[in-house]
Amino acid sequence: MALTKVHNRMVAGASVSVLDYGAVGNGTTDDTAAIQAAFNSGAKAVNIPSGTYLVTALTITSAIKIYGEGKLLRNAVASSYIITVTANDVTIDGIEFEGDGAGSTIATTDILEGAIVVNGTNSSSPAENCNIRNCKINGFAGYGIRMNYTRDCRIENCDIEYCGYAGILCLSTVDSTVTQNRIKNIDSSAGSTNWYGISVTRDPNQTEANSARPTNCIISHNIISNVNQWAGIDTHAALKCTISDNNVYYCKFGIYTQYDDASATYKQPAEDVIIANNLVQGRATSSETELGIASLGLSGMPNKRISILGNTLIDCGSHSSANGALYINHTDYAEVKNNVAEKCVRVGIGIAGESRYCTIRGNKVNGVKAGASAGFYVYEDHTNLTDIIFADNVFVNTTGDSNYTPSIGIFYVTGGNEVIHSKNRIYTLSGVNYIQKTGPTNNVYTDLAWELEAETIQFNYTTTGGAATESLGSKVSSFRRVPNTSGTFIYRIFVSFDNLTTDPKIAIRGNNGSIYTPLIYTVDGTNIGASKAINNVNYRLEGIYWVD
Repeated sequence: MALTKVHNRMVAGASVSVLDYGAVGNGTTDDTAAIQAAFNSGAKAVNIPSGTYLVTALTITSAIKIYGEGKLLRNAVASSYIITVTANDVTIDGIEFEGDGAGSTIATTDILEGAIVVNGTNSSSPAENCNIRNCKINGFAGYGIRMNYTRDCRIENCDIEYCGYAGILCLSTVDSTVTQNRIKNIDSSAGSTNWYGISVTRDPNQTEANSARPTNCIISHNIISNVNQWAGIDTHAALKCTISDNNVYYCKFGIYTQYDDASATYKQPAEDVIIANNLVQGRATSSETELGIASLGLSGMPNKRISILGNTLIDCGSHSSANGALYINHTDYAEVKNNVAEKCVRVGIGIAGESRYCTIRGNKVNGVKAGASAGFYVYEDHTNLTDIIFADNVFVNTTGDSNYTPSIGIFYVTGGNEVIHSKNRIYTLSGVNYIQKTGPTNNVYTDLAWELEAETIQFNYTTTGGAATESLGSKVSSFRRVPNTSGTFIYRIFVSFDNLTTDPKIAIRGNNGSIYTPLIYTVDGTNIGASKAINNVNYRLEGIYWVD
C-alpha cells in the first residue's frame, strides 16, 4: 500500500498539520472534525498553521504538543471548552482562541464555557506535566484557562482578556507555576458574584485526598488589570505557595489569601504563603476599591505563617469598611514587613479577628483619605488579638494632596496589652489625635501596651534660691530628639542626681506645662537655698511619638 503524506510524516517522526486532515482555516467552514482527527492521529505534535479555524469542542486524550499560529474560533456561546485535555504530557503553544464575546464585556457569565481546560480525575489521579504557553485568549463567558486536579503544570506568557468569570483558575493544583501572563477585562454584566484574574483554589466539599490544597505553586510576574468587581489574584487554602513580582491594576481587590468556604464540610486555611514584591493599584474611583493585600482566615481556623513583604500599594483600602490597604484577619504568625502603601482609602494598615503572634514592622503609609467614613492610618480591633508587635512603621502624607492627611493616627477597639507599639512615627495629621479609641471611653489610652522610646541628658545646675520651686530652664536643645507632645501623647519622666550635703529635701521633677523644662522644688515647701550645686542630673524622657 502506498504511504500518504500523513503516513510519511508520522513514520519520520515529524509533526502533522491539521491541513493534512482536511481543515480549511477560512473562518466559516467547520473544522472541528478535521482538527480532532489530527489530534487522534497518534502524532506526537500537531501544527495549526496561520488561519482562522471555526470549531465547537475538541478533546486531547493522549500526550501531544499542539502548536502554531492559527486561531480557533467559536462564534456562539457554548457550555463547553474549545479544548478539553484529559491526558498527561500535553503542551499547547502559540494558539489563539477567540470566543463569541471577543473585544467587549461579557453579557452573561457561563462558568461551563472557556478556551482550555485540563482535567485530572482527582488529586489522587491528577493530570501531570501539562503546559500552556504563548496563547492568546479572548471573549469567553467563563474561563480563559482552567486546570482541575493537576501536578507539575505551567501556564506561561499567555494573553487573556474579556472573560466572564476568571482569566486563569487552578483547582487543586500542585507543584505548578503561573507566570508572565497578561490578563485584563475580566467582568460580565450579569450572572456571577465574583470574578478573578487568577484564582488558585480547591473544592472544600471534598476531602484533601480528593481535592488537594493548592500546594507549592508559584504565581509570579503576571500583569492583571480591570477585574472590576473582584480580585486580581485570589488563593483559597493555599499551602506553601508564593505570589511575587506581579502587577495588579484597577481591580476591586488586589491580592489575598484566604480560607475555603466557611460553611463547607472540609474547609482548610491558608498556610505558609509568601506575598512579596508585588505592585497593586486600586480602582480609580475610591468607592469601587476594597482590600489591597490581605490574609483572611476563619474564626477557629486561622491562616498561619503568611508573609506580606516588600509590596507597593497605591489607591488601595476598603472604602466601605475599616479594614485597610494591608489587612490581617484571623491569622497567626503573620509577617507584614517593609511594604509601602500610598494614597490609601480609609485605612492604611488593619488587624483584627483571632490573630496571634503577628509582626507588623517597617511599613510606610503615605496618605490616607476618608472612605465611607473618616480615614486613619491604622485600625486595630484588640478584642481577640494575642501577642502582636507593631513597630518601626512610618505614617506621613507627602502626596501633595491634603485630602490624604487623616485626622487620626491609630484608631482602636477595646484595648488591651496584646499589641505592643514600639518606635512608630506619625508625622502628618490634620487633627491632634495620634491615638483614638472607639466606644464610650474615647480618650483612654492607658489600656494599650507601649514600648516607650527614651532619651537621657546629663547636666549640672546651681540653684538661684529664695522660692519653694525653681525652673532649671528649657533643656530641649540638649536632646538629640524629643517626644511629640501635640494632641494626644503618652510620656514618662525619670530624674536622678547626686545627693546634696545640705537641703536634703530638694527634688527634681518634670514640668507638666513643658516636659523639657524640669523643676526643682523642696518637698516640705520651704525655700530653696541659694547657690547650691546639684551635680550629675540625669533627666530621662520616655514617649511613644518622637520628633527625630
